[in-house]
Amino acid sequence: MVTAGRNKAVCDLEYLKFQGVFAWFVWVFVHLFCLIGFRKRVVVFVNWVYNYMKFDREARLIIRSYNRDYS
Repeated sequence: MVTAGRNKAVCDLEYLKFQGVFAWFVWVFVHLFCLIGFRKRVVVFVNWVYNYMKFDREARLIIRSYNRDYS
């Protein structure tokens, strides 16, 4: 299973193959199911719904400083 963007995914199981929106919903369900604890599932689901509706794209980058030596 892999997501390839918004409402796009591929699910290639031994006997079943899905793609598109249905595979994306299957991926969401499996991912939420694998989380431990009801509260964690609800928080992740609400966060996903909020980001999906707001088209919110947070970039979490860790960038180290770069010092160039001009001597």
